[in-house]
Amino acid sequence: MTHGRLEGRGLRLGPVLLPTARLRIEVTDPRGERLLPAVLREAVEGGRGLVIVDALAADRGVRPYPPSGKTVWAEVSATPAGAGKI
Repeated sequence: MTHGRLEGRGLRLGPVLLPTARLRIEVTDPRGERLLPAVLREAVEGGRGLVIVDALAADRGVRPYPPSGKTVWAEVSATPAGAGKI
């Protein structure tokens, strides 16, 4: 991963099961000067992570993480596809 990388400082991953039957996945990194990377849609090496997140997530966003970082989050359904169908 290149987005959010800062030598000597790591990332924090936090999965949260919400009461709305969604799983929220949060990633906190030390790079707060640019909240979201540009979404690349052309065929280049790297830079397509948010395209995949957009396709799978029910919702996503970003919030500052003081003093200088950010937390990027996405929510996906916590129920298996087709659950409850006969």
